[in-house]
Amino acid sequence: MVKQPAEKHDIFRKIRKVKIKTGYTRTASAFNRWFNLFFAIFFIIISSPLMLLIAILIKLIDGKPVLYKGVRLGRTKKPFIMYKFRTLIPEAQQIIGAELLTEQLSVKMKMRVGSAFGKLLRDTRVDELPQLFNIVKGDMDFIGPRPERPEIYEKLCKNIKGYDKRFIVRPGLIGYSQLFTPHSTPKEIRMHIDNLYLARKHNLVWDFVIIIYTMLVVLGKMFYLGARFLWRNVLLVKLLGFFSEKRRFERVPLENSRIQIAKRTEGKWDFTHEAMLVNINEEAMLVYDKTFDYDSLVIRMETVHSYITRHCNNVKRKKTAICYGTIYRRYELDGNDYDFAYVIKYTPMSPFNMYMIHQYFLKKSMI
Repeated sequence: MVKQPAEKHDIFRKIRKVKIKTGYTRTASAFNRWFNLFFAIFFIIISSPLMLLIAILIKLIDGKPVLYKGVRLGRTKKPFIMYKFRTLIPEAQQIIGAELLTEQLSVKMKMRVGSAFGKLLRDTRVDELPQLFNIVKGDMDFIGPRPERPEIYEKLCKNIKGYDKRFIVRPGLIGYSQLFTPHSTPKEIRMHIDNLYLARKHNLVWDFVIIIYTMLVVLGKMFYLGARFLWRNVLLVKLLGFFSEKRRFERVPLENSRIQIAKRTEGKWDFTHEAMLVNINEEAMLVYDKTFDYDSLVIRMETVHSYITRHCNNVKRKKTAICYGTIYRRYELDGNDYDFAYVIKYTPMSPFNMYMIHQYFLKKSMI
């Protein structure tokens, strides 16, 4: 009987066959291991009081277990156990199956833990801290493509051309695409961003800059979202006796944004009617307008996105997304330039349009 080649040999043969090149040299990989080991131990030491506090709060608020242990694919697709602080119910993995956990799914299936504390951990990314121990074990690096669940890889990623390139390096605690795109971003888009990073010449100084920058971003989110959590859930509800917030999704206010509503004429969508886009959440938008008599809508959303170029110029560009919409509620406005407010439930036309909405309208990315 002919002995079948090992899985890691299969993946490297496939990589050589498609002529994949990366900026990770053998010398850089040797230094990379010591770099990751040193900083992982350093951050474990300085963050141990915070991790101990989080573990105690999870046990008091949501019960056991404190840690979530899930199978992920590492280098050469070798499975390993990845650690996180638990933020969902214990049986969530069995319920989710081979689906991506989105905000809509967690609300629909009621899979959040019993309090808002789990959501706070997820939103601030602090639930990822136990993966420092995965770095010490050698399963992960600080910087690299985020590890994938085997069932998600088989269902969504296996047939994406170029996706397997990520398996020639260790997965990362900090994913390059994770920093700059929302969690709901299509796998094809995230794959291209991760592969651009892999193609760069591996520079430990650049890795260090990303680590420090990410730490500052996470600390900023911790202070902002932590203060909001204490205000809403502790001061207002527990101490002052106000009713807890029943809203399922956070509304994002928008400036310089609008929608254009299409009518179908001669087999084409003609975006003729324009209205003001006030705010938006994951399932509905608030629109101000004089009046319109549509029931089922095709909507083109526009907003202005500002970013800083490498020459420190502030550039503004319009970002658009197209979706289907249905009027859910209408009410009159007093003392406003517009006569009516419309709550419109929407569905993005494609995964790419969903990405545009989450990235530029809902502003879900870390950076």
